[in-house]
Amino acid sequence: MEESAKCEQVSVIDELLLGKELTKKLCDQLSSSSSSSSSCDTNEVLIEKIISTMEKALAKVNCMANVGENKAMMDSHCSFTNGSPKSEVVEPEVEHKHVSKKR
Repeated sequence: MEESAKCEQVSVIDELLLGKELTKKLCDQLSSSSSSSSSCDTNEVLIEKIISTMEKALAKVNCMANVGENKAMMDSHCSFTNGSPKSEVVEPEVEHKHVSKKR
């Protein structure tokens, strides 16, 4: 499972790097272009690709965060059912019973 998290991180990084590259292309295009319709079309395509790339990266980060939250919730739930908090509650009762038996 740790391997899939690393794969997701690499995927997010790839998306962000692509967005950065597309943004640089758009900046170059805007600084060198005249107001012709073909350059406006190119700019619109670059903007759409940048937005799409950023949305994919954000969705992946959001998914990773949700998986992390769910894992943390499951881990905390497991710790309550697998021992320590229950045993802390049960142990004082057991000690109390021993005391009453001795009387």
